[in-house]
Amino acid sequence: MLELPSDGQTFSQIRENNLLYVDKTKFLYPIIKKPGCYFLSRPRRFGKSMLLDTLRELLKGKRDLFKDLWIDQSDYDFKPYPVITLSMAGLGHGEEKLEQDLINRLNVEAINHGLEPLDDFSPGGLLKRMVTTLNQKTKERVAILVDEYEAPIQEVINDLNLAQIHRQVLLTFYLSIKALADSNKTHLVYVTGETKFTQTSFFSGFNNLNDLTLNPNFNAACGFTLEEFETYFTLYLPDVLKFNQSEGFMSATASLEDQKKDIIDYYDGYCWDGENRILNPFSLIKMLDRKLLKPYWFETATPSFLMELLKHGVSEFEFPVNPTMTTYDLNSVDFLNLEANVLLFQTGYLTVDKMIKPDEYLLRRPNKEVSEAIDSNLLNFLLGQTRQTVNQLIERLQKALEKLDSISLGACFHDILVWNSHMALKASEGSGQAVILSVLQATHFNVVSEGIQAEGLINFLITTRKDTVFVCEFKSEKLEPKPKFPREKSKRLKYKDK
Repeated sequence: MLELPSDGQTFSQIRENNLLYVDKTKFLYPIIKKPGCYFLSRPRRFGKSMLLDTLRELLKGKRDLFKDLWIDQSDYDFKPYPVITLSMAGLGHGEEKLEQDLINRLNVEAINHGLEPLDDFSPGGLLKRMVTTLNQKTKERVAILVDEYEAPIQEVINDLNLAQIHRQVLLTFYLSIKALADSNKTHLVYVTGETKFTQTSFFSGFNNLNDLTLNPNFNAACGFTLEEFETYFTLYLPDVLKFNQSEGFMSATASLEDQKKDIIDYYDGYCWDGENRILNPFSLIKMLDRKLLKPYWFETATPSFLMELLKHGVSEFEFPVNPTMTTYDLNSVDFLNLEANVLLFQTGYLTVDKMIKPDEYLLRRPNKEVSEAIDSNLLNFLLGQTRQTVNQLIERLQKALEKLDSISLGACFHDILVWNSHMALKASEGSGQAVILSVLQATHFNVVSEGIQAEGLINFLITTRKDTVFVCEFKSEKLEPKPKFPREKSKRLKYKDK
């Protein structure tokens, strides 16, 4: 049984130290056999950087690292190419600092290739100079790999003015990559990110940009399939089960199948093709190492970025009741005018349930880890209340539904709407209904939104027992201001507040 890799280890470190590696090289084969411009979006800590790092070693021709892997048995010739690799995360803030840090990273790459560092160029100019020099030096075209391309925007999204400044710097830099991609000096351009911000202009102008995000052939390029779980990880389960039984977290009669089901329910469920499910790789490996079923992905990939975007963009959209996404939605993300379903999808809080049309997808929560994260964190944000208050509200809802207490249920709905009205959400029937839906889903009862019946649409159907269903209908009314009368007349009039 191989030792599990730790977070942050590179592909070469994993292979050289004989650690567990789930073979993903078959997904890289069509990329290296058909060079061009590629983009892949996945949530944080989902294996994007590892896949890019694996691609880098392939392009550098290091065949010894790929012994016994799928690609070693293929017809790939492992021809080496010069590779420029850039991570855009952790760069300085502000126009000058961002540009200088980007120049410094490019110069590190230049030194790694035996070139002299230069400071008298813009980031884009320096990249063009590097590619031209490497092309002349090696007589080979250059591969450019960019990881977390939008990180400089994400990291300052709470300051929209600064985000706009960073956007302009990135726009100028990525225009230089476009120009290089259109030349005969580059072999491959491969870019990863979490979101697809159109304002960077990275995605407009490329003649042949291949977006792999929803390509069904790349659904399992990151994360682990159930088949991979069975093949690579079942050997670790006996120790996990033994530990949980010894700590009293599972009964003494629990089986390995029980343990496996709990793991799959908690971490499985991601999907980008509408059919095949993927386990969260970060959480699974952490759980096997620590032997405890916990929300590891959420604890380390908590989207402060998502929360900040919601703070600034939440007044621009209504939180979705029936989450759907089109390919057009995904291809036009504007951080100044956000669509909630697309944002939650790209950050890993929604995933594809099924394909409705060739270019439209129904979304859902991936698994229990994500549901618990939404229930305990997004609800706090949406309602503007503490976690304890939200949890108490959920308990009140559960009791009201279990006891068939419509009066208490109405009181819970009243509290939700009052709290919601004080938040930045767009004041409308749709936003209030959506927040109520989010809270109801936290009760774990069967909730159907906008159910189509013979007589029309019903806002909510809540099934609590086999023979019990709550039918809920909400209406929004904008009240006109009360007329003003002289004090003596107002005493003789009565007003009924709604």
